[in-house]
Amino acid sequence: MTTMTLKYELTCSICLDVYTCPVMLGCGHNFCRDCILQLIMQEPEVRYKSCPECRNPCSPEDLYRANFKLSNIAEYYKSLQDCHTTVKVPCTYCIHFPGTAVRTCLHCEASFCNKHLDVHSKSKEHVLVDPTTSPRSRKCRIHNEVFKYFCLQDQACICTSCSLVGEHQEHQVEFLEKASLSKKGQLKEVLESLRSELDICRGRRDVLRSTLKQKKENVAGLKKDLEAMFCNFREHLVNTHVSVTNEIGRQLGQVSKQISSEISFVDKRSSRLSLDLLHVQDVCSRMEPLIVLQDRVCRAYCDKRLSVEPNVDHILTAPVWDLDMLLISIISQKSLEGVVDHLPIFLSSKLVYLKYSINVLLNKATANNYLTVSTDLRSVTYSRGKLIREPRPDQFKTSQVLSITSFSSGKYFWEVKTSNTGVKAIGVAYPTIERTGLKAFIGYNEKSWCLIWGHDHIEVCHNSDSKQIASNDPAMRAVGVFLDYKAGLLSFYRLCAQVEHLYTFTTKFQEPLHAAFYVVDSWIKITPPPKKNPIVNKI
Repeated sequence: MTTMTLKYELTCSICLDVYTCPVMLGCGHNFCRDCILQLIMQEPEVRYKSCPECRNPCSPEDLYRANFKLSNIAEYYKSLQDCHTTVKVPCTYCIHFPGTAVRTCLHCEASFCNKHLDVHSKSKEHVLVDPTTSPRSRKCRIHNEVFKYFCLQDQACICTSCSLVGEHQEHQVEFLEKASLSKKGQLKEVLESLRSELDICRGRRDVLRSTLKQKKENVAGLKKDLEAMFCNFREHLVNTHVSVTNEIGRQLGQVSKQISSEISFVDKRSSRLSLDLLHVQDVCSRMEPLIVLQDRVCRAYCDKRLSVEPNVDHILTAPVWDLDMLLISIISQKSLEGVVDHLPIFLSSKLVYLKYSINVLLNKATANNYLTVSTDLRSVTYSRGKLIREPRPDQFKTSQVLSITSFSSGKYFWEVKTSNTGVKAIGVAYPTIERTGLKAFIGYNEKSWCLIWGHDHIEVCHNSDSKQIASNDPAMRAVGVFLDYKAGLLSFYRLCAQVEHLYTFTTKFQEPLHAAFYVVDSWIKITPPPKKNPIVNKI
């Protein structure tokens, strides 16, 4: 492979230069990491990024998938180019056949090959260095002297005159060699720090990749469980539908059979009447008296032995058969009840949040005098008239109440329902929360966290720091609360027609927590957890 071909293969199509920290996209194309990131950031509104060459979509992981082999090849190519450039510094005094310089004199600002270097002055002022095309960069621009010292204060290379009479004359300086050794010592520490940080980043990356893989596996398992749950539920619904449909079909068959039998009877009767009608008409047309008087059919009808009226009454009063709607309704109801009975089994075995559902009961001793707690301890109602009660030490002066239940570890979930009117707040609080004053309100102290809604707005609050929450419907009728004590998470969910996550507090709890409720011109009812079914453990 020629040098030009190799350079072409190692060139980024964005910056048109040799790769620097190349990354490989999923389609196989490579780009400098900074180049592709800068190009992607130019279109922040584009949801799905694509390769600038083949336009295949690429994921965020692709932008950080380093191509280490290609990076090593590119760096090695650059080093060869640098060495090649250094070797190719021409000798200043080779005119007809330009030679390659082996040393550069900073004093003469010229480069020499081996031949011309032998006759070059050996004086100390003629400083020789490795071949370079820019000897002026190694000399002081003010005094035109070679750099010999390093100013520690200004962190700059200086010449002898700069250190004696120049602006650096009173500064602390060192010889370049000594300063270089000191700098290398610092750089070694930097290298160790970089290596350590790099190891940490790689370890963190491995952990994140493992976590991502685990999350994907968890989601796949969850999808599988949900699919199984809905399949079972659909099967029960289908069975219910089939059962009711079969009963309707059975009844329709019976009714059809009865009606068909009646139709057959009416048809036979019609045929007989038609024949008798023709016969009577024929007799009436005869002139012979004996025939008219002795005809058996006519004599029967005239003697009313075959009376028409009873038969007509029988036909007209034939019963109208109908489906047994009562039986169908009972079968439908019982079948649906069977599905409903199985629903807690499905939900408890497949849905995670129901595993954490608990029975939260209210503590009457903490209820304000404007609040009435129900006998089952699951609902609280605000009353405009102050109730007369004996004062209690744990009673709130604000319109609040705490739960009997406390949480000091584990995960918990509970639901509340409320009216559309008034102002409500639900959350958690330490038992040491104030009982009177501004700091007694949940959310307005460091000992409580809550969600507040009413008057067409929703907000969360902790330690008097409130934040308004955007929601599809501020008039919420049902809210779910999830508490993970160990992880320090408190989440609120809107459980109305469109379920949505509202907000999650992240903190570190220091004391046991109680569910807290604030009610004004409204009521709140805690939904009891679903009943446990022994069949759940077998699923």
